Amino acid sequence: MRARQFTRVQAWDPHPAEKVVRWPRSGRKKEGGQKTSIDAEKLAQKLRKVSALLQVGIPAQQAWQEVSRVKSCGEGECDEWGIPREVITQAGEHSRSIRAACGISTVLGAPLAQVLDCLADSFDDLHEAQEARRIAGAGPALSAKILNLLPIVALLAVSVMGINPFPVLSDGGAGTACGIVGLAFLLAGRWVSVSMIRASQRRWDEDGSEDTALVCDLIAAALDAGASIPRALECLGRCSDREELSLVSKRLTVGLEWELAWEDCPEQYLEVAEVLREAWMRGAAVDEQLRRFAATARKKRLTDARAGAEELGVRLVVPLGLLMLPAFICLGVVPVLITLAHSAI
Repeated sequence: MRARQFTRVQAWDPHPAEKVVRWPRSGRKKEGGQKTSIDAEKLAQKLRKVSALLQVGIPAQQAWQEVSRVKSCGEGECDEWGIPREVITQAGEHSRSIRAACGISTVLGAPLAQVLDCLADSFDDLHEAQEARRIAGAGPALSAKILNLLPIVALLAVSVMGINPFPVLSDGGAGTACGIVGLAFLLAGRWVSVSMIRASQRRWDEDGSEDTALVCDLIAAALDAGASIPRALECLGRCSDREELSLVSKRLTVGLEWELAWEDCPEQYLEVAEVLREAWMRGAAVDEQLRRFAATARKKRLTDARAGAEELGVRLVVPLGLLMLPAFICLGVVPVLITLAHSAI
């Protein structure tokens, strides 16, 4: 990821506890548990277009309107930051990051164009990780489909060869019992493969590395704008509905020790705390460290996606082998042998 620089406008924020407008949650799961979200790459392109318009002097609200092709931001059509509701809806689970970027710019004075460019780079990295995961996971999914179809292909193959096993499978005796057992193994194999693939998909979706990377980028933007660490955490926590960060900010503001302030936080935020520790304890500049940590988190996400897909392929072999082999024998081998035996008699 290319380096990004923000202009520092002040050294210390004298009002770390000042409240920031808090918006309702959006971009969450719809009824039925389905998510709605624009492609990360397309979202990055939209953000860069807005950034380009901002850099030539167009007001933020007008820039959002032009990119989203909304004629006006009347009541209910745009949120408090001037972002059209249509963009928020399309952004889905990424909407809180966009709103956080606009909130940090409005409240703390960070240059919005540069923050949006930073966010666009983050979405590009996310798109790359998604593509790598999709490509790496295609192999195990295809293998599972082939194994699931193998018993059916065996039945069709022997039918083409002139051997009709279906009368044996429907004779009401041993052939039918064999067919029922084979079908049970086939359905079990299908259920196992689908369950394992979906479980892996959920683990990838719940991975917090991308959230950690975005948090690092947004905190770096807030610090570059001159905010204190409590103020940056307070603004980011309220703007993006990350309540844990707001709580940490309050604890630091009232004087709690660093370790106590970060108690009960998710693991990914504890990793961010380690990066911020030097700035809090000794006043060291950690802007570049935050960006490097974000890049490392995204690289780890990409590596984990590929490794997870390979691991899934290995884990699918044993259960599918134990289920599909009996299904193949019961549906494709035993009926043929019974048919040939009846023909010989």
